[in-house]
Amino acid sequence: MKSDQYRKSWRKTQALADKFWKRWLSEYLPFLQPRQKWFTASPNLEPGALVLLCDSNTPRGCWSKALVEECFPDKSSLVRRVRLRMANVVLMRDVRKLCLLEAHL
Repeated sequence: MKSDQYRKSWRKTQALADKFWKRWLSEYLPFLQPRQKWFTASPNLEPGALVLLCDSNTPRGCWSKALVEECFPDKSSLVRRVRLRMANVVLMRDVRKLCLLEAHL
């Protein structure tokens, strides 16, 4: 009898977590990274910025955070690639796969 209550509670908790994650992906994340036309300038990433590594193969709640360590602009001074520092790893990443969470003040 008690095990049925636990199962119902577990299912309800999982349903709430799934609902939260779907809303986070569909409402909050696009707000952080708005789509823009090519003629609208957007600020470049700068060293010290906190970013979220967007990855469609990673399960919900497991996207990694990283700090921008160095930026690599192209000929027109637009940042296209950055070097990121995570907990134990330093890696290069295209800025299209990043979502700015917090700018360096």
